[in-house]
This record gives sequence, structure tokens and C-alpha cells, in this order.
Amino acid sequence: MFWAAIGVGMLINTVGGMVGGGPSRASMQRTHEQSMRSLRETLNDTSKLVTSRQQPQVQSRFSFDFEPPPFPQKNFENLQQMQQGHAAQRQAQTDAMKHQLAQMKDKFFAENHYETAEGPDGKPQVLTGQDGRPQVAKGPETPQQKLVREEFEGGRRQQLAETQDFQKDAFLGKEKQDVQKFLAQHQDNLTSPQVQAELTRMMLDTQKRAFGLQQQHEDERWKVDLPPSEEIAAAVEADLADLRQMEREQAAKEEQSPDMLALMQHEQDVAVLLGEQKQVAQLQKQEENFLMDPRKAMASASPPVDLGEVLPSYLSNSLYNMGIYTV
Repeated sequence: MFWAAIGVGMLINTVGGMVGGGPSRASMQRTHEQSMRSLRETLNDTSKLVTSRQQPQVQSRFSFDFEPPPFPQKNFENLQQMQQGHAAQRQAQTDAMKHQLAQMKDKFFAENHYETAEGPDGKPQVLTGQDGRPQVAKGPETPQQKLVREEFEGGRRQQLAETQDFQKDAFLGKEKQDVQKFLAQHQDNLTSPQVQAELTRMMLDTQKRAFGLQQQHEDERWKVDLPPSEEIAAAVEADLADLRQMEREQAAKEEQSPDMLALMQHEQDVAVLLGEQKQVAQLQKQEENFLMDPRKAMASASPPVDLGEVLPSYLSNSLYNMGIYTV
């Protein structure tokens, strides 16, 4: 799977940016672009390691003796072109959905209006029932009623944004806490393939939950200011189902493309090389600690370990994006 190779950091960025904006945001495109940036950052880190060997003024206790495989630039460009085409398709779909919804609302309010009354501040406000839904009356909407309705809809959108912001923060906080707990429990064995496999599984589960939350929030933004009309609600539900189906088909096409597979293979090759070198560096560090004067060893506190020194790059980059740097 593509996500196992790239990691989940880009997903955390996606969830982190969910609040705000309109329902036309191309979530899948953003996720893929962020994953590609994460991959390129990994490669840049690799490049810096190689460059450091050519700069004698930079001294390091550990040496990295390998050349990274050439980056599949053509595959990257092909995949990027495919993703841009998919993003344009999704944008056209959401533009059509917004246009259709606007027409349906115009028709609804040409025949109906929201009842209003004077509020505590002396200004007119929309009357709502016990369920919080606006009360509808027959007759075309007047310009004054439209202004009151639009203010009411703006308040609903603001309330939703605040609720979603709270949900997003709670989600990120819990996911980060769970990962930090796992890292603390296994901090002496993070180079173990079994531990890394379990950590990868945790990150993939986070990804699934985050995508679900993101889509839930986007659907809520589409529906937050709909008039109480079964016809309009059914049309929006059908359009959203079509949009989600398009996203799934596009994601599958991208993940199964030869260009994506080539990028996955390159990332895995780089991760293997970096993992081997990190193990060498860790052994060198252990030898230094073994030879240290016992009195100095007892006096010195164990410093936090940078996760980039013990984990594959796709995992450490993902953890960095979650704000987790050391253990």
C-alpha cells in the first residue's frame, strides 16, 4: 500500500487544516501533494548526508557510507500531472454542485421565507423550532428577510467551524498521546522490525480515522445552511455520494499507477539504506558509551533520542509532523 510507504504525517497536516474554507476543497489532492513533499524532504535529508561527506569542515562522530538511488523525477512529474488532472475534475464537480445548490435555494426562497421576530437586541432574527430548524412560511422572501436569513446562516457556519475545531484538536491530541505512550513503552527497542511494524499500523489507523473525520466535516459544511427541504437534502446527499465515489476511483488509480509504484520503491530503497546506516551509528554510539568513564556515565543524564536516529524516514517524518521529535 502507498500509505505504508509514505507514512501519515501528511494526513495530520490535512486534518490540521480542515477547519475553515468551503466544501469545494480538494482533500485528496492536498493529501497526495503533502505526501509527495514528505517524500522529497526525506530525499533532501539523504542528499545532505551525502553532501556532508564531501565537506571536510563538517565533522561528525558517525560516517554514512552510501550513495542514494537516483530520484525518479519523470515518475514524479507524471504522477503530479495525473493528480492535477484529478483535482481539476473534482473542482469542476464541486463547482457544479455549488451552482445547482444555489439554484435550488433561489427557487425555494422564491416561494418560501423564514419567519422572523424581534430579538433581545431589538434586531430581527430567524425564528427556530425546538429542533433548532428555522420555521418556514409560504410567500417569496423579501430583501430584508434575505439579509436576516444570511446572517442566520453565517452564524450557523461559525458555530459549526468552532465545533469542528474542537473535534479536530481533540482528535489530534488523543492520537498524539497514544503514539507517545507507545514510543515510551518501546523506547529501548525502536529499531525492532516488529515494533516499527506495529507503529506503522498505528499510523495507518490514524490515517483512516482522520480521513473519516475530514469527510464528515466537509459533508457537514455542505449541509449546515440548507433550508428544511427534503428535495434539497436528497440532492445534496446524492451529489456528495458521487463526489466521494470520484475521490475513491481517483485515489485507486493514482495508488496503482506505475509512477506511484516507482516512487514507493524508491522511498523504500532509501529507507533501507538509511536504516542500515542508522544501525551503524547506533552501534558506534553504544561503543562510545561503553568506553566512557563510569564516573562520567553516572553523572551524565541520558539525553532524549531523536526519532530520526532510530526509525525509518517515513515514520520519523510522520512523527515530526505530529510534533513528536524525541523519546
